Amino acid sequence: MLPSSAAEFLLFGGSACNAWAMHTYHRARVQSADIDDLGHMNVRVYARHAAAAMHALLADAGLDADALDRLGARVLQPDCHTRFRREQHLDAPIAVRGGVLSAQPECIRAYLELYNMNSGDLAATFCKEACLVAAGDLAPIAFPEAVVAGAHTLLTERPAHGEPRSLPQDSVRRDLTTADMAAHNIEARFEGYEVTPALSTSDGWMDLAGAPWLAFADTPPKREANHEEAEEGWFSHDNVSIATLEARHLLVDVPCAGEVVQTYTAIADVGRKIMRFRHWSFDGASGRLLAVLDEVGIGLDLVARRACDFPPAMRQELLARSHPELI
Repeated sequence: MLPSSAAEFLLFGGSACNAWAMHTYHRARVQSADIDDLGHMNVRVYARHAAAAMHALLADAGLDADALDRLGARVLQPDCHTRFRREQHLDAPIAVRGGVLSAQPECIRAYLELYNMNSGDLAATFCKEACLVAAGDLAPIAFPEAVVAGAHTLLTERPAHGEPRSLPQDSVRRDLTTADMAAHNIEARFEGYEVTPALSTSDGWMDLAGAPWLAFADTPPKREANHEEAEEGWFSHDNVSIATLEARHLLVDVPCAGEVVQTYTAIADVGRKIMRFRHWSFDGASGRLLAVLDEVGIGLDLVARRACDFPPAMRQELLARSHPELI
């Protein structure tokens, strides 16, 4: 069950912490293309900036693009937990700092923070895993000893404000298929997308260098809903929508060129103002599970720009679509 009082989405407060032993790995400015229908930088753009910082951190440890080419390897970021703290708007200068939590040959874990460079406000925190795979067949590769040693020079600690708050970090079911979705009358929420050559690497796998949320990898932050989605509208009601408080993205398998990624969404639990929901992304033809995206969202009054309770009609619609048995 969701906690009775979740952390408010900090539309109105929150500042950066003591960033001891953290290095800044990425800087950017919020662009118009980053803004979504809620009027702020989309959560998937946060993920993109965190992925860029992760690559820079690995380069700092000794694994830059040239080293990857020599190894014939690619970096995957299969597990990422994110807490969203404060919304960011157009033209905001942002940066990502962080350090290493642990480093072994099979996995390097890092803690990252995205913050506003003008105000110092903390915008989001991330705990990410990185692993190496071989270009071509994606077989696991160990990080070189020198890279593991380099990562150990970048150690930091995960502060309390970066720990999971409302989203359990227990194991996620990886045995579900599209047949399970049909059995529970869960329909695909969005149109699927094909992994085209433009979305792929030279050896025919989907390019995941930016660690995208697979469910929406081919969807712009500001999207036009098709007729069915507009009629359904269960993630918004009048001036109330849902903003993501916390998320965990798990990559299960990498799609290849020509496959169609199809995503199904179900709600796990609904409270007074927060809810938990999950997206499962599959290969449309085989039903193979590709990724799981777990989220906790909070009601957001789009006029007041503050957290709010779900309107009764909206909450009833959310409850009617709940499938806690699949979580």
